[in-house]
Amino acid sequence: MKSILVVGDKFKRFSEDKENVMTLSELTQRAWQNSLPRECDIWLGQGVEHDRLFGVLAAMEKRAPVDGIRIANPQQMLDQADPSHQASVHKARRENILITRPQRTSNQTFEAWLSLQDSGELLGDHVTGQHVQGMLLIEAARQMMLAVSERYLLGQDEDTRYYFVLNSVNTDYMQFAFPIPTRIEHEITSLPSDVSKILKATSRTSFYQNDVLTASVEIIYSAYPEARISNREAKLASEAYQKHINLHGEVASSL
Repeated sequence: MKSILVVGDKFKRFSEDKENVMTLSELTQRAWQNSLPRECDIWLGQGVEHDRLFGVLAAMEKRAPVDGIRIANPQQMLDQADPSHQASVHKARRENILITRPQRTSNQTFEAWLSLQDSGELLGDHVTGQHVQGMLLIEAARQMMLAVSERYLLGQDEDTRYYFVLNSVNTDYMQFAFPIPTRIEHEITSLPSDVSKILKATSRTSFYQNDVLTASVEIIYSAYPEARISNREAKLASEAYQKHINLHGEVASSL
């Protein structure tokens, strides 16, 4: 069966010289022309817009039977529309969700898939059209840390919201990452025995393309009940502002 890899329009340069790779706009055009193979697997790469993709599939279904056309990795898109997953990565807009819902694979390891959309906040500029920017992988690792902590490590008290503090982020890049399906492995490498109220942990998030490690991100972080940390944050913010006024107030008042 024929396989087609679909990427976002912002990765057009990646698709230009590769057989059976097309952008979402090219897939849309082929769908309306009824010129797609009658039987094929469509693999979702990076940059594919959730709403646009399902609009194309609906149009294909309306114009002609598509029983022979299958989305090979639909979960890469479906999780972005899940409100609970959206909440676990602390994002209000689903195009900014960069990962699928993490699944536990052992006591302290978890797996997900990279899931980028063209309209995401970090794809707005400085895109070469070939590789995935390194900062996107760092943000995806941060979202893995949040989602795993929220779903698996912290208490399930729905009335308690947590405030996460990053203590350290270290990243190693082994090679370019490209807009193809990307598996994410997340491991909790350090975890205290009592995480009922305060969590202090270390995680390592690894990104694999074609089973080859492309990047690894280690995060040392803490999570506190929001009610506990918000007052301290407000106090520190006031102190920072007052120090600024003490240092620069006379200059500002003379303008």
